[in-house]
Amino acid sequence: MAQSSVALEAFASALAGALGSIVSKLCTYPLDFLKVKLSVKKKEETWGSIVSAVLKQYGVMGLYMGITPKLAKSAAQKFIYFYFSEALLQVRLRLSPVPVGALQELGLSLLADYGCVPVVVPLEAITTQVQTASDGAGMLRTAGRMYKQSGVGGFFDGWSACELYRATIPIPCAH
Repeated sequence: MAQSSVALEAFASALAGALGSIVSKLCTYPLDFLKVKLSVKKKEETWGSIVSAVLKQYGVMGLYMGITPKLAKSAAQKFIYFYFSEALLQVRLRLSPVPVGALQELGLSLLADYGCVPVVVPLEAITTQVQTASDGAGMLRTAGRMYKQSGVGGFFDGWSACELYRATIPIPCAH
């Protein structure tokens, strides 16, 4: 198999993964938004009061606040994961015609998943900030504020938790 064929297979797989992720997030995002809102709610707030307040202040589109960084994160994560996964698999098959076993496939998937972390962690941090902020700031303004407050390191505050999760449960983390 030619090198360009490996790259093309990996690109096709990555594009399909990214597009599938976008469609999925568009359908399920209001639930994710409400999950985050509920996790940071005040004691007197309820699910109904949160939904009511969001709808009153922003309308139905308020349930999609923060979707831009979430879509960027999800699409980037799936693109990178599927690209690396397919490329690693194709390279492995070029090196040996022996079929890939379940353990080898799990190892290749884990390597591909680790390739996503440097991109996913900052985008998830931005998403959470957008979802929990009360100022309605978008992705770029929120990222700028985060950079001013903490520098580049502020985008990786969630890194240790992600690594702890992966060390405890060594399977690909496909959000």
